[in-house]
Amino acid sequence: MSMVAAIPEARIHAAIGRLYDAALDPELLPSAFDHVAEVCGGMGVTLFPHDADESPLTYVSGSILEAASEYFTDWLDRCPRVAYSKRNPIFDRVFWDGEILDEDTIKTDAYFRDYTRRHDLRYSVVRATTGLHRTARYVFSTPFSLKSGVPDASQIRAFDILSGHAVRALQVCRKLAGANPVAAGLETLMNHETHGVMIVNAFGNVVHANPVVARLAGDGLTIHKGRPVAATLDGQKSLGALIRKTIWPASEAPEQAPVALPRGPGRKPLLVQAIPLRAGEQVTASGLLRANAGALVLVVDPEMASPRTEVETFRLLGLTATEAKIASILGIGSSPEATADMLGLSVGTVRNHIKRIFSKLDISRQGQLVDLAGRLSVMTSGRH
Repeated sequence: MSMVAAIPEARIHAAIGRLYDAALDPELLPSAFDHVAEVCGGMGVTLFPHDADESPLTYVSGSILEAASEYFTDWLDRCPRVAYSKRNPIFDRVFWDGEILDEDTIKTDAYFRDYTRRHDLRYSVVRATTGLHRTARYVFSTPFSLKSGVPDASQIRAFDILSGHAVRALQVCRKLAGANPVAAGLETLMNHETHGVMIVNAFGNVVHANPVVARLAGDGLTIHKGRPVAATLDGQKSLGALIRKTIWPASEAPEQAPVALPRGPGRKPLLVQAIPLRAGEQVTASGLLRANAGALVLVVDPEMASPRTEVETFRLLGLTATEAKIASILGIGSSPEATADMLGLSVGTVRNHIKRIFSKLDISRQGQLVDLAGRLSVMTSGRH
């Protein structure tokens, strides 16, 4: 055991208070969660479903975001902790790696030998809980640095107490305001799209795909075991990188350019773009805390592409008809005043719509909207 002094009760009580403050003000949840890791001596916290569902509740501390993004997209299915839990289901209790895995696994498994060492992680303390969903197990965990060694009894006890209160705080938060984070009618819009459209969650799993994607199966792109898969190895590398970097972007990372997926000889490649679906104001207010909600993936077949407008594609990103019209006009550089004149609206009304547009698209200035409109223009026209 590592020689760490007992954690003062006052620190634990203060952390509990922060969690319940955050239950009433969801904007405080990230800092309250991160504080749980700080009190326990961990590197950060992750919250995610043991088995991905259609609307996973997820959070990742910024301090371990890079490690977590690799874990979710490359290691989740190979993690010995997850494998053990699938063989021996663990419900509603706290445990750590050394409790469920034998020493040989911890020494030799590629997960510990490669992944955890590269990210300066070692053991994790985990709470498995069914308290956030009737049918899904969720995992609330904190990893410890290689330098800190084995978590001691006081750290595990503190995590047991605080993670339990974190779950209850989220229960309160969701009961106060539980709304569907996906805009009403989005699925219907997708199903009437002439291009392929997929919603991919934070783990890279497809949670909805429209009929066009199904018709493309085996023709440059297909869905295999819940994930989008390109027909060629190079295409798969490009597609995987596009989706991963869109869902889990590095700080200040540039927007990802569309990628071309090769098809058979003489065929035009499919053109794929991914648009982030991030946790904006609406999602946070609903109590569904997410580090990143996922991505909307657009697939254009240049051989079948039909002319359309950016307005229709903005609707796919969750904007109302009016918001989509305003976004498309602002996207060509028009001022709010000129936009108001064009649509016969007051400038105040347009500015209120702009606030909602920026929130839904997770942007903060018109220049970003212009960039997004340009990328959508490429996609909707089928150009590359």
